[in-house]
Amino acid sequence: MEEKIRLPEEWAGWEVTEELGAGSYGRVYEARKRDLSAEGGAEEKAAVKIIRIPADDAEAAVLAYELPKEEDRARYYENVVDGLLAEIHAMEALKENPNAVHLQDSFVEHEEGSLLWTIYIRMELLIPLGEYRVEHELREPEVIRLGLDLCHVLEECEKRAILHRDIKTENIMVSGDGTFKLGDFGLARQLRLTTGSLSLKGSFTYMSPEVYHGEAYDTRADQYSLGIVLYRLLNRNRDPFTDPDAGMIYYKDRESSLQKRMKGEKLPPPADASERTAAVILKACAYSPKERYRHIADLKHDLMLLAGEGTDAVLIAERGEAAEEEKPEEARLRRKRIPVLVAAAAVVALFLIAGAAFGLFGKKTPDGFGTESGQDTESGKESAAQAETGSAGETESITESETTQASTEALAGSGTCGNDLRWELTESGVLTIRGTGMMTAYQVLHAAPWRFLNVKEVFVEEGVTGIGSYAFRMNASIREVHLPQSLEYIGDGAFEQCWVLTSLSIPAAVDHVGIEVFAGCVNLTSVTVAKDNPVFDSRNYCNAVIETAANTVVAGCRASTIPDGVEAIGPSAFDTCIGLTEITIPDSVTRIDETAFLDCDEELVICGSAGSAAETYAKSAGFKFREISK
Repeated sequence: MEEKIRLPEEWAGWEVTEELGAGSYGRVYEARKRDLSAEGGAEEKAAVKIIRIPADDAEAAVLAYELPKEEDRARYYENVVDGLLAEIHAMEALKENPNAVHLQDSFVEHEEGSLLWTIYIRMELLIPLGEYRVEHELREPEVIRLGLDLCHVLEECEKRAILHRDIKTENIMVSGDGTFKLGDFGLARQLRLTTGSLSLKGSFTYMSPEVYHGEAYDTRADQYSLGIVLYRLLNRNRDPFTDPDAGMIYYKDRESSLQKRMKGEKLPPPADASERTAAVILKACAYSPKERYRHIADLKHDLMLLAGEGTDAVLIAERGEAAEEEKPEEARLRRKRIPVLVAAAAVVALFLIAGAAFGLFGKKTPDGFGTESGQDTESGKESAAQAETGSAGETESITESETTQASTEALAGSGTCGNDLRWELTESGVLTIRGTGMMTAYQVLHAAPWRFLNVKEVFVEEGVTGIGSYAFRMNASIREVHLPQSLEYIGDGAFEQCWVLTSLSIPAAVDHVGIEVFAGCVNLTSVTVAKDNPVFDSRNYCNAVIETAANTVVAGCRASTIPDGVEAIGPSAFDTCIGLTEITIPDSVTRIDETAFLDCDEELVICGSAGSAAETYAKSAGFKFREISK
């Protein structure tokens, strides 16, 4: 290496020795540390990933064009780094699992007032699967063992409500003893948010149909990706529907394979797989999630049988069992527990490949996203329809008499935000959403078209049934939100980081509240649920949303006191509620998800009685605990 790579001073003794690889999201180096106090000067080795945000001047220029104000760019980058650190925390949570890449340490450098961030991640030094395969031929028994190893870590992920979202051969590593390990939990997904110049073509190879079509997904999307990994390993590294014996595979062949998979054509068996192994892989790769294994443990069970444990036993795949239908209550809990990201990687990829960068502000893209203000395209309507599934009634024409007084003012912008929905923003900052059905689901890069506009007040009119995921995320100027009685669904992160929002009322028909809905709402002190809502309540003015059937807190905000009778606090209920400094939890609460207070203020004080679940959680999560008398 010509350039000496500087590592954080906190990692004294570690020195970079060589570069191992470079990608769109950073560089990976081998680093060594010699322990001079040990006999013979024992040496430690590690892999160090260094990520710079923004990656270069070109990337910074793209964002500067879309966000001329430096404070807006600073806030944007801070948000990306926060998301990246959350993914690093997920890796830390799996550090005891032998099939997860072990993260040793991480460090973030940032100079106050600067837009530059540098993230250092030190991990165990492993062999990439691609490099391992050069000297080790992976026949069926080894592929089955790889599947078992990855099922072991994904089984724990399922229990912890962690989605990997980017399972592919490039993220599989091998240890010196031949153990297969899964790495990069969401890192690439977070880093894609920093630039519009990155292509996700490689990820399409392993992408599940529901992710590609922008539908809600769960752990079975990871199962599908693992299934495609196993399929390709036993199909001579070729995609389904491509000739495994062909000397050359062209782009049109890969594109044809992708389209056939995404349309639901039945996959042919992998060329080098036995009949029983093919049955297991094809079940994991079923087009419909309902036809896959319901849990990773079920896939692991069949792989164990293939490995020779209980050879005469009948495989779940051979029994032809579809995933057991969930009861509505179970489905609702699962939707809250699993971090659902609708309109996800495939939509972003199409958006990026179109060369639109952050093209949501006056640039047209081939897929219809980011159309010019006030202009609609048929492709845009189709994409919006795919972005989030919901009950949409027939389109109703909007007459002048139905237009609100606020929206008769001069418009600052307008467009579509769902299959049969339109939005209008006045110059005074009043955003009106009208029509029928579900709003589009958004995310950071594919943000709502009003994301960087001066929205002060939101009126969602009758007929709208769902607030899309991340619809109002980081709209820091929103002070009031008015929701209709027709509303049934509030997506993940819908009001995340609406910093000046102080109160919100949830209508009676709402039967789904996603995760991280109020994350980062530091001034939100009043959340109420309509008293006749059969699914949720906010009893005793606790400023938290409680699912009545499960008696579980599913979302909360600052200044909350959990009322007696609540039995559980669910995943991400108070995620990033950094204004929350004290919370009282009664003895009736016996279950607290480990992500319930993720990224809350480290000075948070949890109050409860001695020996309670509150005390146990506070100690395990590193929060202060104050005992209160019963």
